[in-house]
Amino acid sequence: MASHEIRIDRSKTLLQEPSTGHNRWHPDIPPVVRCEPGDEVVLEVRDALDGQAGPGSWPPAATFLTLNGELPQITVADRPAG
Repeated sequence: MASHEIRIDRSKTLLQEPSTGHNRWHPDIPPVVRCEPGDEVVLEVRDALDGQAGPGSWPPAATFLTLNGELPQITVADRPAG
């Protein structure tokens, strides 16, 4: 049995750490880890707004959200694990 860990730096966005996630599911995006039955996998994940909003945010802040570094970003998914 093996242990796998995928860690992210929460002070960085997905744009700054593209190898730690993606914004859609696609068969051409390779898995970040491969595991066998019984392996332990720990995945740190980003929130859907990629850290752009938090407890101190208020509704007008939504106008400042960015998507892919340019437009509002709504979904950030984790890299697939196979």
